[in-house]
Amino acid sequence: MLEYYISLIKTKHILLFTFYQNNDFTPMIVKICLFLFTFALYYTINTLFFNDSTMNKIYVDEGIFNFIYFLPKIIYSTIISSVIIIIIKKLALLDNAILELKKINNIEAYESKIQKKIKIIKLKFSVFSYYV
Repeated sequence: MLEYYISLIKTKHILLFTFYQNNDFTPMIVKICLFLFTFALYYTINTLFFNDSTMNKIYVDEGIFNFIYFLPKIIYSTIISSVIIIIIKKLALLDNAILELKKINNIEAYESKIQKKIKIIKLKFSVFSYYV
């Protein structure tokens, strides 16, 4: 149970996933790009929800944090950021494609499927490099 939990932390926590040398199939440069993109995306999306009225509300409340006022903004920014990160991770990470290739037992089917998977991986990396 503890090993499973540690494994989840290594794969799901962005800092450990990026800088801990795990035996996965994602290149380190892709992990670093994904980390930097995630960091920048969270700040960008959160910044979009702060405007003059938000700053005025903080001024009127004399700097007191009004959690109820900010709750919808927090939820919206979290949902938007999470959806974008999920899409980018689908483009960047190779684990599922390589695990599918490992499951194939038939050699003849393997050669045709490996060509398809290589094309998919190239397409994923080109789209990832274009958008990130």
